[in-house]
Amino acid sequence: MAGQPGESGEINVVIPDPDNQDKVFIGRGYDYGNVSVSTDAGVTFSILQGHNNVAKTGNDAWSFATITIDFVAGLLINKHYFLPPMSMNLDGSNSTQINFPGVPTEGLPVGGITTDIPVRGLQKRAGGILGRYTADGGFIYSIAYYSGAQPPYYAAGDAPGVSSAVLINGVTLDDPEGRNLLAHPTDPCTWVVQTGGTTFSVTRNCGATWSPLPMDGFASNARVVAVAYFPDASGKILAFTEDGRRFLFSGDLSNSPPIANAGANQSACVNETVTLDGSGSTDVDGDLLTYTWAFTSKPDGSTATLSDAHAVNPTFTVDEVGTYVVSLIVNDGTVDSAPDTVSISTINMEFGIITTVAGNGEAGYSGDGGPAIEARLNGPFGMAMGADGSLMSLS
Repeated sequence: MAGQPGESGEINVVIPDPDNQDKVFIGRGYDYGNVSVSTDAGVTFSILQGHNNVAKTGNDAWSFATITIDFVAGLLINKHYFLPPMSMNLDGSNSTQINFPGVPTEGLPVGGITTDIPVRGLQKRAGGILGRYTADGGFIYSIAYYSGAQPPYYAAGDAPGVSSAVLINGVTLDDPEGRNLLAHPTDPCTWVVQTGGTTFSVTRNCGATWSPLPMDGFASNARVVAVAYFPDASGKILAFTEDGRRFLFSGDLSNSPPIANAGANQSACVNETVTLDGSGSTDVDGDLLTYTWAFTSKPDGSTATLSDAHAVNPTFTVDEVGTYVVSLIVNDGTVDSAPDTVSISTINMEFGIITTVAGNGEAGYSGDGGPAIEARLNGPFGMAMGADGSLMSLS
């Protein structure tokens, strides 16, 4: 990089253009802090923003520039140590100050140590210390180092939409032990957060739910200091520990189908409202579920309808004597469950005359051979009903 004078001007990040092998962007650190671009593979550089190539003193000597780039949107975000974050076009034009919600003016968003390098034909968004682009141009980040446990923030859509970021609950980066965020290269809602020295959590639904990240083959007590996804759809993750070891694991993100639970069978009277219950449905991946109910059978003549076929607890009104069977299918955003059914049987309670057919109302053991209504019964325990609801026998 011949165009960068001086030995103390540390280069914090190098990001190549995935579509132009001669074009390289750098974030320059310390007393030559700037964002620069080369169009001749590093022979000469042009400064896009920041200091000129003259050594600085005092606080300015600590200036640095860290950058991340969305080559799809053609935007670059950079942060100098004492300056607010800026967004600009890749030629340095239209430089605009932006903010990261939750991050103080003098603070720094964080996405981890490792930089996601764009790869031709596979990935066109970089990520690093400022945060990570998601596959659809969203952005995730947390708050700067040494600030204790901090939640991530997420902005949907293309940069510089980071100003619309909202806090994501359910997980924290346990700084300084856990400092890394990852965004899956092809699945926009699959992210990984380092929650401790050797522990990670994963979400597959943009932070709605989190679960421990499977780490097959990982065996280390040393803290993970750098971690990155392979730039493809495989879901493979490469981790570096502070004792110099490397681990490659699949981070098994294969989706498991959810399980529908339509609730217990019920009985109800004609004209009674029945409430169904799908809340017992589950998904091992922790994904949010959607619900689809449907009648699979109804008594002849019934016009019963569900109040909301996609509610967790829909209702319907029994309008005919007989059995109603309702099925439930749940979906985790990827795949349907197998159907589960619930049966609702009716009891005919139409108004009529209640007639005593046995027993005189006194407990006892007498009356054999005499009228049934004069017998003394002790704990009758069974009866059978006709299809029309009439009492057929009592024992």
